[in-house]
Amino acid sequence: MNNTDELSARPGPTPLIRGFGAARMAIGAIAWIAPSLATRAFGLGASAEQPIVGQLFGAREFALGALTASGSGAALRAGIAIDGADAVASLRNMRAGAFSTQAKVLVAAGAATFAGIGLAALATE
Repeated sequence: MNNTDELSARPGPTPLIRGFGAARMAIGAIAWIAPSLATRAFGLGASAEQPIVGQLFGAREFALGALTASGSGAALRAGIAIDGADAVASLRNMRAGAFSTQAKVLVAAGAATFAGIGLAALATE
């Protein structure tokens, strides 16, 4: 079997990985297109800097989602690491009293949930 045959015989990403990538892409697109709406939806305070922070987050999520959905194991692992770091940052902000109840649920729990989904997806790889 030559290299071309080996590549074509390799299975594509699992439905969980494709779906997880698509979810990241959707969240990223919304955050980039409507950053103020996204930050309000997550329960984060409004400031002059929020739109750019929302767009930076959105671009990162969309790119990770596209690569994950395509079957990139490296992107899946990077996403797990990023979600873990986001969860730690969220916990630090919660301890400092910087989060509303809505942000605690959507940001902190969301990051931890995405890390968990990423780990589950990694197990299906």
